[in-house]
Amino acid sequence: MDADKAYDSGCIRSDLELRGVKPVLPPRSKRKNATPYDIEHYHQRNCIECAFRHLKTNCSIAARYGQLPDIFLSKLHTASARY
Repeated sequence: MDADKAYDSGCIRSDLELRGVKPVLPPRSKRKNATPYDIEHYHQRNCIECAFRHLKTNCSIAARYGQLPDIFLSKLHTASARY
């Protein structure tokens, strides 16, 4: 089961709609009224999350030791070049 499906509840979806956010989460398989979702956007979101998970293996990026934007960006470039 996908971890994102755990966040598929009416409360969360209604809160997102109030904020003007379009949910990109697949519905639970047991949901009576399956809500439609954009599969392409979901896969793009998943790819971005996987990329950040790989980058966070570098401790200085995960803890963000270099608070200056230039230093942080250079560490992102270095870490992404490794992968």
